[in-house]
Amino acid sequence: MKTVVLTDGLGRGILTAKQGETRGAGNQRQYGWNISGALRYDAKGWAVAEGQNEFVPGRM
Repeated sequence: MKTVVLTDGLGRGILTAKQGETRGAGNQRQYGWNISGALRYDAKGWAVAEGQNEFVPGRM
């Protein structure tokens, strides 16, 4: 399983993507990435907001 972490210039995590799969119509497997919602930080470095998680089809 592959995991990708995107960070900002201060090394704080912004997005995390992990390989995954989901079942579509007809119970067919669909491979792709489970991506966490983007994190937003305030001036003190505290996480103040997190976006919606999503599944993005495709392979890396």
